[in-house]
Amino acid sequence: MTKTDFLRPMRAHIVAVIVGLALALALTVPAGMAEAQSSSSVTVNGVKITITGGGSQSISTTSSGAEIVIDGREIVIDGTTISLDGSSVDSGEFEEVEIIVEGNTTRIVVDGREVITSTRSGAPSNDGDGELSEAAKLNNLGVAYYRGDGVEQSFEKAIEYYEQAMALGSTIAADNLANMFWYGVEGIPEDEPRAVGYAKVAVEDDHPNSVYIMGIAYLQAITVEKDVDLALELLNRAGDEERTDALNQLGVEYARGEHVPKDDAKAAAYYLRAADLGNRVSQSNYAWFRWQGRGGEKDAAEALRYALMSAEQGNTSATYLAGVIYYHGGEGVEVNMAEAARMFEVAALDGHPTAAFNLGVMYRDGDGVEKSLDRAIEWMQVALDRGHEDAAGELERLKKSRGEAQPPQEAIWWFAEGQQQVGPMTLNDLRAEMAAGRVGDQTLVWRKGMTDWAMAGSIGELAQ
Repeated sequence: MTKTDFLRPMRAHIVAVIVGLALALALTVPAGMAEAQSSSSVTVNGVKITITGGGSQSISTTSSGAEIVIDGREIVIDGTTISLDGSSVDSGEFEEVEIIVEGNTTRIVVDGREVITSTRSGAPSNDGDGELSEAAKLNNLGVAYYRGDGVEQSFEKAIEYYEQAMALGSTIAADNLANMFWYGVEGIPEDEPRAVGYAKVAVEDDHPNSVYIMGIAYLQAITVEKDVDLALELLNRAGDEERTDALNQLGVEYARGEHVPKDDAKAAAYYLRAADLGNRVSQSNYAWFRWQGRGGEKDAAEALRYALMSAEQGNTSATYLAGVIYYHGGEGVEVNMAEAARMFEVAALDGHPTAAFNLGVMYRDGDGVEKSLDRAIEWMQVALDRGHEDAAGELERLKKSRGEAQPPQEAIWWFAEGQQQVGPMTLNDLRAEMAAGRVGDQTLVWRKGMTDWAMAGSIGELAQ
């Protein structure tokens, strides 16, 4: 009951994050630098905003964030989006924003991760600063059409503007294109070779999305020569930027041992990193490792904790595993048949064949649910339809059991013995008399509903 294929495909499909400014690799601030500059903090709409350095400053709150001006540079925090001088990046939900001004360079750090670096004069950054470069404007138009912000959504127009921006040197636009074709969007099918072509451009500026894509490309030889060492290097770089699919892929590699020496401890470590960052596939994979004792000691409580995390995000394999853990129990986890049945049902409704099989068995035995042969047969049929190898035999046994468990037959039969009428009796009782030789094909019999007596051999139910 614990069989599963917990190793997911090479690439998990996630919603691509389309940005309007570079998601740069995190930079380390030299020790003492922040302390040497003036710093002030304010909390707006639950977000702590800290400004370090810079000259004249103003900050005003809005219904969804704040508008900040530092030395004439405008920073807008609006929900999950942060923009600097008009170029924006969607950073997801966050709790803390640090704005660090060092000379002509402004850096914005969200929850410890740097998302924007912009230099106003001198050597401009890739997509322009101060006044937006033409490439940045075109990229932002692509973002607007991708999201439908202020314009009718059009993925085709988004591609058009991204490609124009890329032609002017925007690696951000190349990264956006790589994501669109890697994952596909409505009306734009996945096109891995094309995505890799764009990622080759974007990876030059270390955009984590494209770093990840190139890692998979070198691992699977997608338009490039296979290079496992380079693939691992790129996946680790993307993982260091909290690309959880890269961390999960590294876990898969060490769990399988196909491209690298198998190492369950390393696999578990990568799964755990991604799991703690919220990746539901890694949460499920790590839960299975803890349940099976791979890469460390078996830990039922830890396995259940991560399985439930993943199940809450809709992962069917994790939901099934939670059912398995509740069914068997373990150190720190009490057996809970009712909860096991509930988890199996959720997973079965989502297409898991073994969950359907297990649920059928639980209805057969009355474990955690009210005993019901009808429900047992229903779920076993589901398991069979989904290809469970043991379901056919079990379904046949269940159907036979239901036949034996039919309500008692009504005693409505008689047979003639000499001048006597023997009965009433059930159909099975009459058959038993026939088997014993007391009633033969020529014996007259009668049951309720017949107009007259007839020879047993002429009645289909009794014909031998």
